[in-house]
Amino acid sequence: MGHSPEYERALQRAMRLCARMERSSGQVRAYLSRGVRQRADKGAGAPSGGGVACSSGWGVASSGGEKRLSQVEINEIIEELKRGEFIDDHRFALAYIKEKCNGAKWGEYKVRQGLKVAGVADDVANDAFAELKNEGVLRCEESALAELLRAKYKSISGGNAPDGDDVSAGDAGFCGDGTAASGNDMVQRRKIAARLVRFAVSRGFSYSSAMNEIEKLGLL
Repeated sequence: MGHSPEYERALQRAMRLCARMERSSGQVRAYLSRGVRQRADKGAGAPSGGGVACSSGWGVASSGGEKRLSQVEINEIIEELKRGEFIDDHRFALAYIKEKCNGAKWGEYKVRQGLKVAGVADDVANDAFAELKNEGVLRCEESALAELLRAKYKSISGGNAPDGDDVSAGDAGFCGDGTAASGNDMVQRRKIAARLVRFAVSRGFSYSSAMNEIEKLGLL
């Protein structure tokens, strides 16, 4: 049984979009559910960079009244894209995790949330994380967090980044042995530590990991 012209146009446009960068099946489904407009062929509203596609702005039904696809047609297009290897959620998850962990220095929690927004199933995300960890290609989360906290500390204190027990008394009132700080110094130290914790959590790292790294850096 033949498909409608709208189906064929949507399939071709989805193929072109998926050929440009990795997309998840959830992203493509959201794109197709909103309808496809002619300008999508030229990349209008198409997401750019990073292999992660934000579903908003991918295109809506054209003002010319182009017929929206039915859910049955959308499902068929998704399956056809999978058969042609235009989309593969496991492949998408691998690329997304490597980019966000190694490049953007996100914590695992934030990466998992991003995958969930992209419609990647939890079991697919779990398999992808396990595969990359076993291969040793993911940057150690602790080292990434330590680097982020050192840079953030430097930016908010206006001084050099701390270095564990080598923190000097001149660095925002922090004492190397943690015993000689005055009352005002303790207040300042706690304020900076609290800001660093909030920053770490916002990047997807756990509270306990943040506290451990802050302590290692001599900030507690």
